[in-house]
Amino acid sequence: MSRTAGRGAVVGWTQGSLVRVQRLNESGAPQWGPGAVIQPTTGSFLLADMEPFVEDTILSIVERDGVDHHLVAQRLDRFGDPVWGTEPVTVFDDGSLFSFARPPVVALPDGGALFSWSTQDPLEEPLVQRLDAAGAPVFPMNGLPVVTMPTPGVFSADPRASFDTASGDILVIWRQQTAFVGFMVAIAAQRINASGTRLWTEAGKTVAPLAPASGSINPFLIVPSPTTGETLVAWESFVTGGTVFFGARLDAQGDISLPRFPIASTPSMKNSGGFASSSRDLVLLAWGDQRSDAGDIYAQAVDLDGRPGGEPYLVDTTCVGEANVTGVPGKLIGSGSAVATDNDLTLIAYDLPQNSFSFCLTSQTFAVVPMPGGSVGTLCLGGQIGRYVGPGQIMNSMAGGAYSLDLDLTQVPTPTGFVSVARGETWYFQAWYRDIVGTSARSNFTSGLRILFQ
Repeated sequence: MSRTAGRGAVVGWTQGSLVRVQRLNESGAPQWGPGAVIQPTTGSFLLADMEPFVEDTILSIVERDGVDHHLVAQRLDRFGDPVWGTEPVTVFDDGSLFSFARPPVVALPDGGALFSWSTQDPLEEPLVQRLDAAGAPVFPMNGLPVVTMPTPGVFSADPRASFDTASGDILVIWRQQTAFVGFMVAIAAQRINASGTRLWTEAGKTVAPLAPASGSINPFLIVPSPTTGETLVAWESFVTGGTVFFGARLDAQGDISLPRFPIASTPSMKNSGGFASSSRDLVLLAWGDQRSDAGDIYAQAVDLDGRPGGEPYLVDTTCVGEANVTGVPGKLIGSGSAVATDNDLTLIAYDLPQNSFSFCLTSQTFAVVPMPGGSVGTLCLGGQIGRYVGPGQIMNSMAGGAYSLDLDLTQVPTPTGFVSVARGETWYFQAWYRDIVGTSARSNFTSGLRILFQ
């Protein structure tokens, strides 16, 4: 793995029982001779992660000694010399990490580092530790528990931490899972201040509640806003055909201020990859994706409102749908332009049941019609209602429970034929979809969307 440092790069790898690190200049030429070597006195080292600090490099290393796996850290200067002593600093050695754990490291503005991990022995729990610029632990030795009041029958694992430079707080997201057959999974989050106080209750805050899962849910992103005090979280969810990425936004108290939204809704084998955040509340994601072949790299930019690329969503909701089999209502939003002559509008339906058939409806009249035709939902359209049921317009939500439909604003369906949208007109949109509970098939509606075209 590699991280940029200065105008070159620092590359680290595991070689046998030791870790080797090399600095490359801007032309790719090695700068540290055969490379810096970090070697254990006993057992073996495995490089877990590395991050730059100015021209130094901070490393997270798993120390394997027999059946026990511990966590150590080191900081190298621009010449490859150790900053935190001749031997790596011990971060955790009371028990053992999971055998597959690769604890990430976050370089801090003061030259210290932030680590997050979960234990396998003696107790499964998420922990964090902060080292200061000298490599000394800020929290108690072997880490600070992220929660002290875990849910009975639920264990926690795979924490991911980030640092809020505005407040000095630590933000953590992790997976919760029941231990019995037919397990349930959930996502939780916590905020910890500089003195180690857990601010979002001793149990943390729920991001995604416990729900049945055929695979698992893996958290991989928690990013504080540099301007609003809110936090963007993201996780990978296993579905039929692969995995999808979801996100949500939390307010300063850890409560959900923007419910779950899709980030990458096409099911495929994915590698969560990495991310970067900008000063304008935009998070840039990149990941490996096998949706088309053996592997490509995909990228997406998401802002704190869940909008891809920071482009504005059209979210003037007229009514809220009834909860479906997923436990939440289906939602409909727009993406693109509300300028009629741009002819650039896409409808996005999400939070639908998996593999559900659906089509969109439109009208220039708003109404509230509960349970039409035996549906469990509410139709929020009246008057002359048009249906998008032409070729390629009857959609399937697939395993991600979502789909998008590109509209032609010069060919809007009505009961008497197609019409063009004109400036100054208000149009209402909604999606009908099949909702199945057990063996009982029923229909439902998403939320309604209103667009005033310019």
